[in-house]
Amino acid sequence: MKLKQLAAITTAILIVSSSWGPPAVAVPGWRFLRELFSGGDPEVGSPRNGIDTNIPYVITPRKTAILDSTPRFEWNPVPNATSYNVTLRGPNGILWEDTVTEASAITYPGSPALEPNIKYALTIRTEVDETSGPPSTVASTDEGIPGLSFYVLPEADRAQLTIALDAIAAEDLTSLAVNLERAKTYRDYSLMSDAIALLESLKDEHPDSVALYRLLGELYLQVRLNTQARDAFTQVQALASATQSFAEQADANVFLAYLALGSREPNTAIQLLNEAQALYSDLGDEDKASATADWLATLAEN
Repeated sequence: MKLKQLAAITTAILIVSSSWGPPAVAVPGWRFLRELFSGGDPEVGSPRNGIDTNIPYVITPRKTAILDSTPRFEWNPVPNATSYNVTLRGPNGILWEDTVTEASAITYPGSPALEPNIKYALTIRTEVDETSGPPSTVASTDEGIPGLSFYVLPEADRAQLTIALDAIAAEDLTSLAVNLERAKTYRDYSLMSDAIALLESLKDEHPDSVALYRLLGELYLQVRLNTQARDAFTQVQALASATQSFAEQADANVFLAYLALGSREPNTAIQLLNEAQALYSDLGDEDKASATADWLATLAEN
C-alpha cells in the first residue's frame, strides 16, 4: 500500500469520534458506489434511509412499478403501535383508506381500480403509546424521502416483459441462473418489488449464493431500504470470505461501509474501506483500490 494512502487512512481513523454524525457521502464515495451496481438506477439516496424502526416506513410497493392490480402493502412494524391507518393517494387525492390492527400488511382490494402509468403514494400512520403523556402520531412520510411512489406497468411494457422472460426460459441455464436473470429483467422494467420478492423466495433454496445476495442487496439499496440491504451485503461478505471470492468480498465491504455511515459507525466504515482497498490491491485492481483511497481521503477531510 502506498504511504500516501496509508496516511489518509490513519488520519481518518484519528479524527473520527463518537459524536461524529453521518455526513452526506462525499463525491468520490458516491461515484465509486454507483460504479459497483450491476444494473438499474444506482441512485441510492442517503445512508440514513429505511433504518428508523420508530417509523412505519413503506416496505412494498416502494419506488417501483407493479404488475398486480391487488398489491399487498407492507410496512415497518413500529414498537408499541396500537393500529395503522393506511391511505392510498392518486393524482386527484385520497383513493382508498383502511385501518389495520395487530398487523403490518394489508392487501389492496382492487377497487377503485389502479390505472397504468399513474403514480400512487402510500402513507402509513400510527399512534405510539408513550410511557407518560398522550400517544404520539408517526407516519411513513416522516422518513422524509421523496419519490417512493408506485405505478402499474402499462400493457405495452408487459408485452415486452413477457417476451424477455420467455427468452430467458428458453436458455440452457440452471434454475438459479434463470431466476437471477428474471430478477434482473424485472429490475430493467422498474419492477423492483417483484425482483425483490423473487429473490427473497429463493434464499432458503440457495443460502450459499453470493450472486443472489449481491443482487438482493443492490435492489434494496435502489428502493432505499438500507436495513435490508445491510443484511444482504453482510451475507455476501460472509459467503465471499468463506469461498475466497475476494472481489465480491471487497465490493461488499464498500457497500457495507456506505451503510455504516448511515448508522453512525464511521470507524466501522473506515475499517471496511481499508480492508476493501487491501483486497483490491492484492487482486491487482488498481482502479478500485484508488477509488477506495480517494473515499478514505475525503472522510479524513471531514
